[in-house]
Amino acid sequence: MRKLVRLSVVVIAAAGAAWALVPRNIVIAPRWRVQVVDAAGRPFPRISVVQSWVHFSVKTVPDFEELPTAHDGTVEFAERVVRLRGIDEMAGAARLISKIGIHASFGPDVFIVVSDPGAGGLSVPVTREKAKREGEVLVSIVKLEGLAEGNQ
Repeated sequence: MRKLVRLSVVVIAAAGAAWALVPRNIVIAPRWRVQVVDAAGRPFPRISVVQSWVHFSVKTVPDFEELPTAHDGTVEFAERVVRLRGIDEMAGAARLISKIGIHASFGPDVFIVVSDPGAGGLSVPVTREKAKREGEVLVSIVKLEGLAEGNQ
């Protein structure tokens, strides 16, 4: 029985050390395609689409990429990956808690903003979980008296 307990402790310690010290790739956002269309399904060409991504355990200021839609209203964003060790994530979380408090954000976050020239910008939040499941995001923009409304 003692040998089993000792072996269990060694295995758990080795797994914990591997998690803490071995770097791994964390996908913040997969490669995905966004299409911007009007209520009738007609594409919006040359509309600015911005993707923002950040891993809060590494930094607090997000990165951005802005691309125009093609003639068919589509734009494609590359996969966003960060390479981290478990200990780096824990240290980043501890740093954020010490600066911001318990309400700090942790881990990856991604969203897109579709800019309608007549209405400023339409923010379309896409969660990391949704982005992992779906490679495509459809954004409808309906123009109403110079304003834009959007849905997914």
